[in-house]
Amino acid sequence: MSQRTGPSLWQRALALIASEEDEPEAPAEPTGPGPIGRAEARRRLWVKGQIGATAVTRHPHSTWFEADLVDPSGQIRLIWLGRPEVSGVTVGRTLEVRGRVARRGDILVVFNPDYLIETDSAADQTAGAA
Repeated sequence: MSQRTGPSLWQRALALIASEEDEPEAPAEPTGPGPIGRAEARRRLWVKGQIGATAVTRHPHSTWFEADLVDPSGQIRLIWLGRPEVSGVTVGRTLEVRGRVARRGDILVVFNPDYLIETDSAADQTAGAA
């Protein structure tokens, strides 16, 4: 019969649990949008900015709508795949955007982002309800 050396399975499990309790807590979820300039590829983001430019790209088998969202800290490109337009997303409009950041060449992008169009007047609110 061979003799065991080192800690038992039970001792290793207890040590693992104890080490997890010592780890610092994960950062809290943001309570509001942050600056675009802090966006990093492969991370979630929640930002707010104005649409600086829009474009539609058409290929034989695909179409997508692009919009550049800017704030004082930076710029990020929003791309809606399979859509020639996104209602309400126009130059100068303010959007709050959430999504996962990707890198496309040297440009940070968010594909098919969740977004909220900020209304700045009662006229905008009624136009959106029609």
